[in-house]
Amino acid sequence: MVTPPSVCRPHISPRNSMSATSEPEHVIIGFGNVGRHVARQLIDDGRAVTIVTRSAPRNPEQGARHVVGSLADLRGLWRSIPSADVIYNCANPPYQHWWRHWPFITQAVNAFAQSTGAVIATVSNLYGYGRARSPLREDLALRATFRNGRIRADAWTETLQLHRKGLIRAVEVRAADFVCPGPQSRVGDRVVPRVLSGKAVQLLGNVTTEHSWTFTADVARALITAANDPRGLGRAWHVPSNPARTQTQVVNDIADVAGVKHVKVSSLSASTVGLVSLVNPVVRELRETDYQFARPFIMDSSAFTSTFGLEPTPWRTGLADLVAHYDNGKDMGDVTDYPESVERFRAALHACGALGEPIKLDENAHTATAAAEGLGISPAQIANSLVFLADGAPVLVMSSGGHRVDPDKISRALGGAVITKANADDVRSATGYVIGGVSPVGLATTMPTLVDTKLAEFDEVWSAGGHPAWVYRTTFDELVRMTGGTPASVGE
Repeated sequence: MVTPPSVCRPHISPRNSMSATSEPEHVIIGFGNVGRHVARQLIDDGRAVTIVTRSAPRNPEQGARHVVGSLADLRGLWRSIPSADVIYNCANPPYQHWWRHWPFITQAVNAFAQSTGAVIATVSNLYGYGRARSPLREDLALRATFRNGRIRADAWTETLQLHRKGLIRAVEVRAADFVCPGPQSRVGDRVVPRVLSGKAVQLLGNVTTEHSWTFTADVARALITAANDPRGLGRAWHVPSNPARTQTQVVNDIADVAGVKHVKVSSLSASTVGLVSLVNPVVRELRETDYQFARPFIMDSSAFTSTFGLEPTPWRTGLADLVAHYDNGKDMGDVTDYPESVERFRAALHACGALGEPIKLDENAHTATAAAEGLGISPAQIANSLVFLADGAPVLVMSSGGHRVDPDKISRALGGAVITKANADDVRSATGYVIGGVSPVGLATTMPTLVDTKLAEFDEVWSAGGHPAWVYRTTFDELVRMTGGTPASVGE
């Protein structure tokens, strides 16, 4: 049994423009790209929706009730959600911490379902199949041997066993790589702004092998459909997806839909990925999935379509929606040529599996306050990269710019080490960056990292991008994942 962490009492917000009711709830765990699509589709269908998140979302969903808490506090959740029709498990913990979170999430959701009688509908991926040959079908055995593949396979196996015993009702839908805006998609922030600006695109993996792709709106539709139809329960399904395309073809298709010229598409060099993997545990884990782009990796979703009649969003229609998100002035960033230090940061970002791009401010920002002013946000949303010396060795502290750092808390987080502030020369030597431009990854030396838990209060935060004039939009979870860091309270 995984021991859950202690948590605070859940905070509950009323349903916007709706009165609280006793009707069964459709409960969504997680509010990322898929969770938001699920919420909107359910609300459009007139369903009562409750969304469970770790922290209050900056843009809550109109018509939904938001519960801020943790699955670790099941009794609190049961009090606030006494009945449920379906639990949509759209959780997405940091990649390198799956081993810690997924077993507990699985146990907690299964227990909640047994208490409420709700159906469990889980969003998953293709990791559990491991290196199986394409085309991948749902009846393939889950034979992954790498850690995170086994974690996802074991989670479904545990849930399915409870279903077969009649203790719960469950379904899992599995998607290929997402096509959606934002940093969580290979073809979102990393690709579309550069294509629209005529800039070359550099991607992880072979760019000429066929690969399956899934629109996140289709994931939500499939999840809701399977969860609310008796034919969907007791098995896994593949989300309806379009015919496979290479990464180069996807980039070219985006250009065609946008009405712009094709750009150069290339792979991030294996040597760069290899060097970063030596010092970054996240990259080492992500390299275990390199096989997905080393040869054709194709998902067969025909079973879902033939059973439920649900087709994928037409390819060009989905890409047009993707382009419109950026072409309407959202998330374009700055795609001018990058200084050398920013290029180094970008290479490390991509090697870590991060999918966003740094953007350029109008002028240098050497402090959190200056960066916040340039972005029009609160200083608390700036993830300051501060270097301290712990018993003389460098340590990176990603601290919220909204408060001062308490050296005593850093010391306690590091087992009682003596903490001193690094000078400018120490910072440059340890990180390879100047003060004001120290990024979370791409550092010159390996060092432990602490990530301020204050940053978890925000949907998005911003770090330095390798240069005082460059910043990077990220999240608390991504910072923890990229750096292999330890969450810690470090503020005064």
